[in-house]
Amino acid sequence: MVNSGRANNSNANKLRKTRLVRKIRRGAKTSGPGLKQKLITWFRHHQDEIRRSLKELFEAPGSSLMSMTVLAIALALPAGLQVVLKNSQQLAEGLDDANRISLFLHMGAKPDAVQKLTRKLSARTDFLEVELITPKQGLEDFEERSGFGDALQYLDKNPLPYVLVISPSVDYASVAAAEKLLAELQDLVLVDKAQLDLEWVRRLHAVMDLARRAIDALGLLFALAVILIVGNTIRLAIHSHRDEIKVVKLVGATNGFIRRPFLYTGIWFGLGGALLAWFMLMITLMFLKQPVAQLSMAYGSGFQLETMTTSEILILLGLGAGLGWLGSWISVSRHLREIEPG
Repeated sequence: MVNSGRANNSNANKLRKTRLVRKIRRGAKTSGPGLKQKLITWFRHHQDEIRRSLKELFEAPGSSLMSMTVLAIALALPAGLQVVLKNSQQLAEGLDDANRISLFLHMGAKPDAVQKLTRKLSARTDFLEVELITPKQGLEDFEERSGFGDALQYLDKNPLPYVLVISPSVDYASVAAAEKLLAELQDLVLVDKAQLDLEWVRRLHAVMDLARRAIDALGLLFALAVILIVGNTIRLAIHSHRDEIKVVKLVGATNGFIRRPFLYTGIWFGLGGALLAWFMLMITLMFLKQPVAQLSMAYGSGFQLETMTTSEILILLGLGAGLGWLGSWISVSRHLREIEPG
């Protein structure tokens, strides 16, 4: 009986110990922070680093403004060239619209057939204007422009044919489309010769393509300059916090933890430089707007200077922040390896 009681007590004690161990283990598993708490801590830490990096910029406003101004110049130059290219393309489109195709009809073309062809071409929606120049009108115009009025009186008959001058729409602004349209008009029955200065169109598009490629190349060079400027600025910041970084590494901080505030500093520098670049461009365009409008009126053109759109401004700000982050990341990743405690 005594042995049986002792066995029961021993089994009961083992059962209680087992339950206690299970409770301790469950408590250990649930006592740590959950996913929600980890996310909250992560966001709070980033908010603290954002405020801290921004505070450090305002603590040295002179040097920060100088660095941002240098970045702004590096960003404003390619952005300004893009604006110039956009306005040049607008002007080139207007010149393309002014390119007109001249159709010289056969000398024996009947007036009724010429009028029928004129109405047929005028009905096309891809032609902006179709102008008919009669032989009499052509001779009078030649007489007025050339100054050979007396000599023309000795001609037995008018040597000029009917001419149709067609102004195509922007659908035929490209060289390939213009060549296709020219071949189509050349096949018309009454047309003796269709003429368009395609070489001029080719040269125009070649110049625009060259300018576009040159601006892209300069943009890459200035982007590299922005990365180097931000990297050098962050290098100086790392050097000033060298002792602090050593202490933080001693207590077990990771490189990612140490890198984070410097990355936000690089973003602030890039974003501030982009804002200053946009401000510089707006001031420059406002300064040029009135002279350009006066020049356009003098030539009877409806050309208007285009500024940066909202999407272009957002792209500029995003590029500035992105290049600032990249320059900071490269600089921090390189110099953190050189700083070790002890």
